[in-house]
Amino acid sequence: MTHNIEEAILLGQKLIVIGGQPGKILESVDISASCFRHRYHPEFIQLEQYLEAAIEKDLTFREAQRTAHELKILKASNN
Repeated sequence: MTHNIEEAILLGQKLIVIGGQPGKILESVDISASCFRHRYHPEFIQLEQYLEAAIEKDLTFREAQRTAHELKILKASNN
């Protein structure tokens, strides 16, 4: 287990990205191909960017949910 995407790709054989509240599997990727053992291989870079985008999307969604919840609380307290 790691929080470092590059390390996970270099050392792992299968990546499972967990996000959300409660935790759920966002992505599950088999990375046994040899191209994922070379940091500057185009497929390595593409996978790293894809996983970063998936995590960012999840974080953005959770932040939007939190903001919507806070707005409901504010609206309720103003009534």
